[in-house]
Amino acid sequence: MPGPVDHLAWQGGEAASEASGEAASEAASEAASETAQEVAHASRAGRRKRGGAGEVVARQAARLVGKRSLVVGGESFRPDCSGFVAAAYSGAGQHLSGSSRDMYALAEEDGLLSKRNTPKIGDVAFFHDTYDRNRNGKRDDGITHVAVVEAIADDGTVVLVHYGSKGVARTTMDLRHTHTHYDDAGVLRNSILRSDGKGDKLTAELFVAWGSLWQADGAQES
Repeated sequence: MPGPVDHLAWQGGEAASEASGEAASEAASEAASETAQEVAHASRAGRRKRGGAGEVVARQAARLVGKRSLVVGGESFRPDCSGFVAAAYSGAGQHLSGSSRDMYALAEEDGLLSKRNTPKIGDVAFFHDTYDRNRNGKRDDGITHVAVVEAIADDGTVVLVHYGSKGVARTTMDLRHTHTHYDDAGVLRNSILRSDGKGDKLTAELFVAWGSLWQADGAQES
């Protein structure tokens, strides 16, 4: 993956850049072999629930890989993780807005949260403490990052698309191997999502829940 996440915090609809606050927690880009494995996972993945709304969201998310500017259907979206999710959902004809915390609240309100090992295609993955939002040096920031489930490999590895420090990219998570970066066979299990002076944290270690927001009442078709 192209480095730990980068964020823009939003309060009251106005953006407040926190890129400088995250600089200390960002590591150098992962090795090219990791990116290659993530692409391979995606290409081999057996997608489920084909043709559903979640599948459409996943396809739109995949179309945005490699981009920094988020424009879908002529509409611009803010360049951060929740802006990316909103862009992916917009491409599927659904409207989402707000921060990662707002999206979590919507999923919770509609009873669409799950912590099962295997998600549904198009689900939003929620993560906690991917950076020090309140800058107090503690990992007490709650929901700080979101991604979209693009595919699920035959071995259960989940391929996610998110907006990170290099723009939109794929990342990998395997909840059955929570603390494993690469397994003994050299297979990527979990990408690094946070890297700072306290050590690296993997995707599965910071995972909170899945949210099937493509089923949400608040994600109304536009």
